[in-house]
Amino acid sequence: TKTHPMIEGVVVDKGFTLGMQEIMNSKRILLIVSGDGKQEIYRKLLNQEINTELPASFLWLHHDVTIVVQDDRFN
Repeated sequence: TKTHPMIEGVVVDKGFTLGMQEIMNSKRILLIVSGDGKQEIYRKLLNQEINTELPASFLWLHHDVTIVVQDDRFN
């Protein structure tokens, strides 16, 4: 987690990583969609096609998922 390019230039002294198994074993899942460049990925997720190239698509297999979209550009 500490060496991921997404946090380049950010000082990180703690991290938390979950794998898909831990996520799918959760009672409830909250997915927050936010930020530039996420619109196309969000649209692909809404297709309900499960695809290993889009890990979030596996959330369609879970019984209790809430998606919160933080940007009007996604509508």
